Amino acid sequence: MKAETLRRDGLTWLAYLMLAFYGYFLNVLGPITPFLQDELRLSYTVSSLHFTAFAAGILLVGFGGHLVVQRLGRWRSLWVGAAGVSLNAVLLLLGRQPAITIAASFLMGLIGSLILAIVPAALSDRHAEQKVVVVESWGWDTPSTKSAAAAIKALGLDGKILVVLNRDEEAVWKSFRNLPDVHVLFTSHDEVVTEVPGFRAEDCERDIAKALTTRPVWALSLPLTAKTALLTAYEKA
Repeated sequence: MKAETLRRDGLTWLAYLMLAFYGYFLNVLGPITPFLQDELRLSYTVSSLHFTAFAAGILLVGFGGHLVVQRLGRWRSLWVGAAGVSLNAVLLLLGRQPAITIAASFLMGLIGSLILAIVPAALSDRHAEQKVVVVESWGWDTPSTKSAAAAIKALGLDGKILVVLNRDEEAVWKSFRNLPDVHVLFTSHDEVVTEVPGFRAEDCERDIAKALTTRPVWALSLPLTAKTALLTAYEKA
């Protein structure tokens, strides 16, 4: 079986570039702060406010950045973030008063962090073929292929789809089984019992958990989980 690979197009590389761009300005405050402190004759307390202001901007984006993105759209907000961090970096360099440079740091964090808020979601949408969607309940108790097709459409899914169900969801299975490009997989439970010397117990537990949760290359989005325990006597899980 041929493994699916991630195809990076122009927008993907732009998103990577934007993250690198943001990362540069996020870390540039450290090297330039001693020069600001010396040039503007700032105390350690005042100079440290540049970092506090940048962090406050990031915090505000975390609370309300989604409102800006909803109003402007993702890609326009991305360019606003890039322009905002660039212009305020210039203001930071040209400012001759601590109030101006601290305000510039705050605006760099506030506007520039739109990049950090947008890029993960934009990449997820761009490469939706490897997306995982969690559905708490399908909402029907009797088989209905029509309902299954409507659910797929409402979730915005296309292409080849893997639906993972519990074993008691027979009605849902019968609903999806007639849809083309939709494959149904029932969740499976397995148990691994290993006897090891006590001094190797923790290392062995970690290695087993890693092995059980490593996804194969042909199903990188397959939801896997493992629960481990160290016991002195066997107990049924």
